[in-house]
Amino acid sequence: MKIKKYLKKFIVLLSLLPFSIPTFGQTVQQTLAFAHARFQEQEYTIASKAYQRVLYYEKEKYNFEVYHKLGKAYFDLEDFDKSSYYYELAYNVADDDSLKNHLMFNKISCKLFKHDFQMALMQLLGMDDNLSGYFNKKRIFYLGVTYFGLEQFDKSKMHFQKIIGDDSNLLAELDELFVSNNKINKIKPNLAKVLSMFLPGLGQVYAGNITSGLNSLVLTSSFIAIGAGITLVYTPLDALVAILPWFQRYYTGGYNNAEVIAQDKIKKKRSLVYQEIVELVEDELN
Repeated sequence: MKIKKYLKKFIVLLSLLPFSIPTFGQTVQQTLAFAHARFQEQEYTIASKAYQRVLYYEKEKYNFEVYHKLGKAYFDLEDFDKSSYYYELAYNVADDDSLKNHLMFNKISCKLFKHDFQMALMQLLGMDDNLSGYFNKKRIFYLGVTYFGLEQFDKSKMHFQKIIGDDSNLLAELDELFVSNNKINKIKPNLAKVLSMFLPGLGQVYAGNITSGLNSLVLTSSFIAIGAGITLVYTPLDALVAILPWFQRYYTGGYNNAEVIAQDKIKKKRSLVYQEIVELVEDELN
């Protein structure tokens, strides 16, 4: 009786499982169809597990198709290491040069999104110099992006100019953007740090964060005032023991924060310029 009772509970439990999960009795073709459906619905986590199940049973038959899909799924999940891994597997079994080129650029995109610009550069320079028109332009564009990420801006500009060609208006816009980019170099994180060492809060103000600068100045000034009050009532040694650890914490935190604020400002400004450059040049790829 107990066995029947537990069996009934098990059947009920199975009936409550969501229909989106593939059952054990599915064929490989059904699992593949399920994976494709989930992929189309952008349910990449579920799709990737189903694709891996297909590979487990029919690796040789569906390898390229599934590797390619897994690369795309993990890319959209922003797991760029796994994405690159599956794109590499797809590349190794692809039997068409055009497909191989597409997959190589997909792999390089993974490196760029990870900010692994050195590896991206190695892969780009390792590609065939005799690529067809579209792929050659794409390689030049990716080189422009990669050199920008490496902060080799002259090389970046040179490659973007090759994409634009003889369009004087676009070239002038590109020049202006790179002039703006060069002006960002005037922001000096080390200077921000030194300024806040000299006067708490001054480095933050220099970096454009007035609120943080005022907070730093008020906090450190307050500790100095409290220390002076303790000195008047007790002794300078008592003031040092009571106030110095707190003052040192906020003083050093303040000038380190000034450096970070300046670095963040550079990144934000650089990112905005980069986006404008990409928008300007991207249309010329077609």
